[in-house]
Amino acid sequence: MVNNKIGVDITFNKRFDSYINDESKCRKILSLKEIEYLRQITSEKRRREYIARCFAAKEALYKAMNFKSSFTEISILNRIDGSPYVEQTFTDKSISISISHEEDYTIAFVIIN
Repeated sequence: MVNNKIGVDITFNKRFDSYINDESKCRKILSLKEIEYLRQITSEKRRREYIARCFAAKEALYKAMNFKSSFTEISILNRIDGSPYVEQTFTDKSISISISHEEDYTIAFVIIN
C-alpha cells in the first residue's frame, strides 16, 4: 500500500503587498536563503509572486505533513532548470512540489512519499 501524503494551498498574491519592501515582515515567513534571493529581485510584481509562492508552498507542505514548524526553517528554492524543491531538515521522506501562479493567485501542490 502506498502511503503518499498530499497538500495543496492557493493564496491571493496581493495579500503580500505590504511585504514587498518590508524585510522585517518577510523574515516571519521566509528563510535566510529565500530573503537573499528576494533581495536580487527588483520588480515589485516578481517580489510579490516570490513571497506568495514561498508562502503557498510552505502551507501545502504543512498540510501534507499534518504539522507546523517555523516557516523560516524551510526554504523553497529552485534547481538550475527552474524547478522548485524543498530544503528542510524535519523529514527524510521524498518531497515533490509544483508551484504555479498567474496575475492574482499562486497555487502549490506537495506530495510526500
